[in-house]
Amino acid sequence: MPSKPMNNSMRGLQLFIADLKSAQLQQTQQKRIQSELVNIKTNFGTSGLNGYQRKKYIAKLVYIYITTNTAKVGEVLFGLEQCLVLLKSSVYSEKAIGYQALELLMHHKEAQESVLFPVIEQVKLDLTSADTDTVALALNFLGIAGGCSRTVGNQLFYDVFKILKSPLAPSLLRSKAALAFLMLVRKSPEVLTDQDDATLAEWVRCIFALLDDEKNYGLILAGVPLIEYFARHVAYDQCIKLVPKLIQILYSCVVVAKDNPNEFPEEYRFAKMPNPWLVSNISKLLNVLITPSDSHGRFTSLNIDQQSLGRLRLCVTKVIEFNGIQGTLSNATQHAILFTLINLACKLDPTADALNNSVAVLTSLLGSKDTNIRYLTLDALTKMSFSSGGRVKDTLRKDYLPRLLQILQEERDASIVCKVLDLLYALASEENVEYIVEQLLHFLASSTKRPLSIRNDLCVKVAALIENSSKSPEWVALSLLKLLSLTPVESNSTKGDMICQRVCYLVVNEERLRKVTCMNLVNYLLAPAPSTCILKASAFIFGEYANLLLENISIGDLFNVFAEKYFQSDNTTRAMILTTLIKLYRFNPAIGSAAIKFYQLELTSLDLELQTRAYQYLKIIQLDKLKKHDMKLLDTIFSEMPPFPRKKALFAPDNATGEFSEDSELPSFTDNIPSSKSNSRAPTPAPTPPPSRNIKTTYTSVTLSDGWESGFKRMLLHQQGVFYKNSLLKVLYRIIQNPSQPSISIVSLTTVNNAELPITGFYPEVIPFRTSGNPSYITNVTEMSNFTIEPGQRTNFSFELQTRYSFPVIEAPIVTFNFRYGGHNRDIGLKLGYGITSTISSKDNVSTMAQFIQRWKTISDALGHHGEAQDVLDPESSTQLEVNLQRMGFAIVEQESVPHTVFATGIVHTKSSGNFGCLLKLMITDSAVKLTCKTTSDGSLAQELVECVVQAFHSTT
Repeated sequence: MPSKPMNNSMRGLQLFIADLKSAQLQQTQQKRIQSELVNIKTNFGTSGLNGYQRKKYIAKLVYIYITTNTAKVGEVLFGLEQCLVLLKSSVYSEKAIGYQALELLMHHKEAQESVLFPVIEQVKLDLTSADTDTVALALNFLGIAGGCSRTVGNQLFYDVFKILKSPLAPSLLRSKAALAFLMLVRKSPEVLTDQDDATLAEWVRCIFALLDDEKNYGLILAGVPLIEYFARHVAYDQCIKLVPKLIQILYSCVVVAKDNPNEFPEEYRFAKMPNPWLVSNISKLLNVLITPSDSHGRFTSLNIDQQSLGRLRLCVTKVIEFNGIQGTLSNATQHAILFTLINLACKLDPTADALNNSVAVLTSLLGSKDTNIRYLTLDALTKMSFSSGGRVKDTLRKDYLPRLLQILQEERDASIVCKVLDLLYALASEENVEYIVEQLLHFLASSTKRPLSIRNDLCVKVAALIENSSKSPEWVALSLLKLLSLTPVESNSTKGDMICQRVCYLVVNEERLRKVTCMNLVNYLLAPAPSTCILKASAFIFGEYANLLLENISIGDLFNVFAEKYFQSDNTTRAMILTTLIKLYRFNPAIGSAAIKFYQLELTSLDLELQTRAYQYLKIIQLDKLKKHDMKLLDTIFSEMPPFPRKKALFAPDNATGEFSEDSELPSFTDNIPSSKSNSRAPTPAPTPPPSRNIKTTYTSVTLSDGWESGFKRMLLHQQGVFYKNSLLKVLYRIIQNPSQPSISIVSLTTVNNAELPITGFYPEVIPFRTSGNPSYITNVTEMSNFTIEPGQRTNFSFELQTRYSFPVIEAPIVTFNFRYGGHNRDIGLKLGYGITSTISSKDNVSTMAQFIQRWKTISDALGHHGEAQDVLDPESSTQLEVNLQRMGFAIVEQESVPHTVFATGIVHTKSSGNFGCLLKLMITDSAVKLTCKTTSDGSLAQELVECVVQAFHSTT
């Protein structure tokens, strides 16, 4: 808030408010308001108005606007011009009243048409003011009313952004600027999408700078919602880089603050909890960033280092331990944190014990008296069931299924009932689906006094559970018939029709279902008062397949049943029955006279649809009789329904989130409902972040820094050394090859701050040449660096590099270092000196000249010139030639028979394509060193080995 206090002791305003509050009748209150409006208009028309009076009258108008619930907005807008005068005042209290009034009024179209552009002009001036409180007022206005018009965002977004990115601006203003900027881009997203990639990438990094000061929790709290917007819509791939940083902040709030309560600022505590607002917002952001990686809903670590993942798991554990805190506010705060963080639990590949503890904590909240807590608990359990595989489901099935069914019987809140049904759907398996459906149908039969909305939702979701089961088609159809019979008579026609249509769909598409469905449907139809859904389903199915029931009931009897039910039905069902009757006539023309009489009764119907159908069907029967029942016309018009095209399922959830929708593909009867041993339901497409635009750092888009070649060549030759250095920092490297798996190496980069100021926002990133399409190598971060490096301090960044296939050294990974120094963004791009020679080992290799010659001849005989490559090295390379080859991993063959020639051998290791032997022959002359390489691979391996040696020996400094 602004630091300056406001003197609001306006006597006239206080008396006016007192008069309105003391008015016993609304008529009296309205009379007092009208008299005050007249008085204010009169005074605004005079020329001697001072700042105090203007401020007082605007405050009265604002109070009238609020107390009449905006009903008198049209009568108070005459004060807009005076609000502009207040905005231009240099007195803080007057400017504040002007802004506060406009924050309320600018959302109305009339106000925008009147003063929008003058207000924008004044706000623009105030944003550049040297007075902090003036800037704060302008940012407050934009944070509240900035979304009133796209024009505001288009005109002012850059002025706000300049404050947000300025390292010299006070934290208070940067916090307000972050929230104001979020409001503007939400209303006017084109201010971002219209920028070029380079500009937008620079903006993203400036926004990330809001997280630099880990102790400035207020600034971080304001920045997290803005980062979440960017993650969802603009720069998801860039925001992923922040995951370790966000986890570090979360860890400080949840773990460090709990273990060291005296070290955490008291101002950021609430109800004995450390910074619950920030914990909740960061958890939401992490849920956006940590998304499923494939169509099966499986999650990956997103290249997060193991230390960060361990910290995040510990945060979840600590939050679960908070459950013992007592007190109303403490419980509410604890639950807010619990429900936001526990959704992350299933994304972290937790242990069985961790999941069981999470389930135990959540299920203990099912008995809460707070409806919101019960709802959120069920929601969290549902999401966990779908995203964590079989472990959570097995626990809930075994220990809590009866409890959930009990809640269903006792619960009166419709939203809770729906969530219980969602969870039961998640827990359904091949073993228990019949039991669950039986219990739900029993509940539906006994819930006639429940609100209609509950029963409607129950019908739809039970239908989904039945339809998506792996049971036989017969069980599915008969269960749906029973559900149709229980559908409330007054039920919402849309939801009832959905179930009815699914029954008809199944019967038409499954020939083996037709007779058994018809036989069972007769019993429901003959009931004294069948449901509307039963009548509709009967009308369609018997119209198609009544001939299958001739052994049980005649066509004439069916005609009489439908004729009787006709007058008990609504007009939509009557229209269907009229069509059914003529279809029955097609099966048995003997009922023609009765059908004609029936249709003649409806020729005078008040409903035009019924009248039209009766007339058309009557004419068809009369025409058929004239043609002596040749049935050609009837067979053409009412031929048997062909199979329906494959439709989408009635109702199905997303595997990762547990959110239910009506747009999932309908499984066939071979697509089983998950058994208790399975890990997930039939796969549905996993949700991905929905960016309207996404900025990606690609391999080709990185600009390598000056002097990168020195470290690149040094790394090809040496296992450790200096990778890069400039006036700000020095990067040291070390490569450790896995002795048991030489195709895997750990690359460790140590960065030292050689500058006078801290380096902030430090983020190194490994960028492979290719990540899709069966890449030649893959990387995985094992240790993340610190985000802030103080002068003279160092930080480590490590990653695992696994070579799957051989690759050209020109495609070696690139490491980028993004950081801020002195308020400016800096970038360093370096290519790793890591090629196929980095996997070489000389163990169990050729050791004598005779063996070398024999192997060389064997390869030549087998492959000829395939698998061979040649090149020429500089003559300077002959210095310490053998020593440098050994540094690269080759074994030197000891010999004296061939002068001025070096023979070397090695074994190349790859994870996926196997291991290959390689032989080198280097002939040294005064003008050059001629290099010949042979390998046991007939591909490009020899050429790639030669390229590595040439690059390494080009300069060894």
